[in-house]
Amino acid sequence: MVNLVSIGLFVAWFGLETYGASALIVASSTLLLSIVGQWMINAVSRYFYEFQENFFRTLWSYGLLILLMTVVIIPLGLSAGERMVNFTLVINLFVLTFCYNFSLEFIRMKRQVFVYGISILIEAVASVATGYILSQRDTGVINPVYLCIAVSMYLPLLFHLLMIRPNLSRATVTQGRMKEIFHFGYPMSISSLFGQVIFFGARYFLGLFFGLKEVGIFSTLYDISQRGATFILNTLTGASQVIIFKEYGMHNLEKVNKYLNKQINLILQFSVIVALLFFNAYPYIMQVAGKSGLEDYKFMLVFVSIIVSINRIKSGTFDLILQLEKNTLGITRSTLLGAVISVVPGILIVKYYGIWGAVCSMLLSYCVSLFYSYVLVRRMRIAYFNLNASVIKKNLGVYALVALVLLASLLSFFRFESPAGNIVLLFFVVISALFSIYTNSTWYTRGGKESV
Repeated sequence: MVNLVSIGLFVAWFGLETYGASALIVASSTLLLSIVGQWMINAVSRYFYEFQENFFRTLWSYGLLILLMTVVIIPLGLSAGERMVNFTLVINLFVLTFCYNFSLEFIRMKRQVFVYGISILIEAVASVATGYILSQRDTGVINPVYLCIAVSMYLPLLFHLLMIRPNLSRATVTQGRMKEIFHFGYPMSISSLFGQVIFFGARYFLGLFFGLKEVGIFSTLYDISQRGATFILNTLTGASQVIIFKEYGMHNLEKVNKYLNKQINLILQFSVIVALLFFNAYPYIMQVAGKSGLEDYKFMLVFVSIIVSINRIKSGTFDLILQLEKNTLGITRSTLLGAVISVVPGILIVKYYGIWGAVCSMLLSYCVSLFYSYVLVRRMRIAYFNLNASVIKKNLGVYALVALVLLASLLSFFRFESPAGNIVLLFFVVISALFSIYTNSTWYTRGGKESV
């Protein structure tokens, strides 16, 4: 929640143009991460139990050394002009994001839920606190939103140093292991690169044709939805993904089927729930952002939520299955198809239709990519990928409740829009979320063992 509020506060404190400029810095660093380092992060969940933790601890430790080097070059760029400063910020943010995401994945695979939660809390609070301090000061040529993002990762990373304990011994880092995780992870890394083309391509095109303010509007709406949906869905599916990988490694395909069905239902339900959450919370989001030019984009926030949810459905179901089967090239092909659609017709759609064109371009790209992944998985005829009747039956009540809240939200917007109505509907959105979590919770979240 703090993370979501921070986006509105950044817009209110620094303006849409500054937020748009920071979005381009983040986009560039993420594209660089996809090319250079994402493949190692991708391999953590798949090989953590096979290669043991010392191997991954060593990779992370060398990443920290490189991060220290990038910190040193930032002051050198200050005397070379704004472009050089932005270049050094991109390099630093790329390595920082690698180290932070790698350590989070490491902690997740060790099932240190408390440490993971504290890290996310530190990240969120540090971001807002830094933003408040910088809003009272002039940061010069360094983008203040970048500083907020950087501090929000540096502080929990210091916490991770105490929990993971760096290890520079290369005894476990053999050429064979590095080659294996490269062959597994790099196709997914290229897939991530194409995904970032879809994710950030619209922002680059908006900046090219319309300027930083339009980038700021689109980035604000997308980041609110993306951060909220990603945090919620990652929190809900993080534990089940670990179980699915573990049960698959033990060849318990019946359990894999059941947990996979629960995860699919959870993602489908929360895709709608998250969209309803932002739709009904929009007036309060606008109060945080102030008079920033976002007031007329309520429906766009819902569409962006749908785009984010489509991507989560793809990554949490079909991409997960392709990872289990070590068919990461399939993930790359599906994302490449979406990237081509995002660039070729996308640039024309954005040029002529502006922000709404960017939304439509991303929606089309993700839908095509999702459909291709579905077809690919169905053609593989995987034994454990079929509907589990008992799981579907248990979820009928959840789907009915979500449908009623959706209908009530639409009626409220078109006929009875009022602050009190929004609060009541938000209450029922939360009830729907809790009902969904309870219905699809795994055996240890209920405190006992579930029969399969």
